[in-house]
Amino acid sequence: MANAYTYIRFSTPDQQRGDSLRRQTEVIDHFVSENNLTLTESAAFQDLGVSGYRGANLKSGLGKFIAEVNAGQVPKGSYLIVESLDRLSRQKVMDALTLLVTLIEKGIKVVSLSDAGPQILDKDAGLPSLVIALSTMHRANNESDMKSQRLRAAWAIKRKNAQNAPVSSRGPEWLKFNSTTRAFELIPERVATITKIFELADDGVGRGRTVKYLNKNGHPSFRSPSQGWQSSSVTKLLKNRALIGYYQPFRLEYDEQTGTKHRVPDGDEVADYYPVAIDANLFRRVSTKKYTPAVPLRGRQGESLSNLFTAMVYCKWCGAPMSFTNKGPGSKGGTYLVCSKARRGKDCAYRSWRYDDAEMYILAALRGLDIGAILTGIDIDGRLREIRNEIAQVAAQLDSDEKKLARYEDELIKNDDVPSRAILKLIKRLEESIDEGQETLRRLQSEEVNLDAPTEDAKTFGEKLLNLYEEMEGADSEQRYLIRVRLRDRISRIVGKIELQPVGRSDPDMIDNSPKQKKIFLSFRNGKRKLVLPIGRNGVHTVDLPDRDASE
Repeated sequence: MANAYTYIRFSTPDQQRGDSLRRQTEVIDHFVSENNLTLTESAAFQDLGVSGYRGANLKSGLGKFIAEVNAGQVPKGSYLIVESLDRLSRQKVMDALTLLVTLIEKGIKVVSLSDAGPQILDKDAGLPSLVIALSTMHRANNESDMKSQRLRAAWAIKRKNAQNAPVSSRGPEWLKFNSTTRAFELIPERVATITKIFELADDGVGRGRTVKYLNKNGHPSFRSPSQGWQSSSVTKLLKNRALIGYYQPFRLEYDEQTGTKHRVPDGDEVADYYPVAIDANLFRRVSTKKYTPAVPLRGRQGESLSNLFTAMVYCKWCGAPMSFTNKGPGSKGGTYLVCSKARRGKDCAYRSWRYDDAEMYILAALRGLDIGAILTGIDIDGRLREIRNEIAQVAAQLDSDEKKLARYEDELIKNDDVPSRAILKLIKRLEESIDEGQETLRRLQSEEVNLDAPTEDAKTFGEKLLNLYEEMEGADSEQRYLIRVRLRDRISRIVGKIELQPVGRSDPDMIDNSPKQKKIFLSFRNGKRKLVLPIGRNGVHTVDLPDRDASE
């Protein structure tokens, strides 16, 4: 008694609710019974809802059967029974024929039940059987090809008419489709969540912190409420133009090499297709922000956002960036701002400034200024042109320095001799130049992003900045973090540079010539300059300095 194996396939899940599964099962069982074949429990292979047009079934149910055949687990002379050859494949004729011939060469008898009566295809099959098989394969591929073309044409017409009516009842996760009005409607609670995400992003809060906030404060994720929000879903939302009403048609393209389908844009966006879920200015402001700078941020920002002035603070004595340094606990511990050159023992005196004091004095000075007036005075377009020119120059110099450094390092690797002091000194100088160039490039990129993003009017911006100072008092740790992120973002939009002069050096041009007088120099993006003189524990005296060109 020969072994029998069965294979059932249909293309769509809807067919499972129809008659396809019952019909195929019934005709196969009848053939097994009539021909006295042995059918074991493990001999039934299925691909339910799997297409045979691109050969997807070769990776699942049918693929498992072929793998067992190749492994010698299916005895030669066994039967593989299908309702029709189009169950095995709807691929191009040569591909389908290759599959059939491969099975036959392995000693499998392929039985097709609905093509002019049962047809047994094996090594002894005659010409009529092979002609019928080829005809069935050709018809199956043609039918699938025609269905695909008709479906594409139908969707093309729908996309063309998208301006007048929805192409489908499926929409983004913050919308529901009203079958009565045939229109999309906003889901209020989801829109509220999206608005919060954009507000946090507008304030400079990163993806990870946003995810923590959403999961902690009762904002269920749209797809998997039990799993919570993920950074990737937040990122996709912040770039999704459907939030401001746009619909981008797509079509599926098949990649012959990988055997997979992928979506590609099909034509232009359709405006006003979806109801608007978010303010357009807020969306543009957030979507233009670059959260991953070309030059990565150094060091962790921490749970409390330790440094409000990253990439903004410079040494007044030598002009080098000041580093944020944590000296740990203890009476002499804490966080400090130190000249980066001095830390490396280069051409500057090592004088540190306790960070908390510097922050207190800077914020005290900013609180007393007319921020709205400062913001109004910034020539944004002009400054953007200058910044982009500077970025190009700095990037070119960085590229040159990095190539030189790579050449010297290659020579050192190839040459077994001990390198000369001159070469080592040159390499060290290049490394320092690259470090400073990266710091400058990061500062310029940050300024470019902040200026290029649309913002509130000057008065509103200034009021919000002042409000943040007040909100920070008495806030819990999470609220304090979010407030500090907003502060950092807003300060970086108006302050171009902060220069610190710690104690230890007299400056005869300043009002107080005492060597013990600490000084803070604030340079704003509109060219205005202020000297901040700390007074007592938390007071400041501000002095106007001569304006300089905003590009300096």
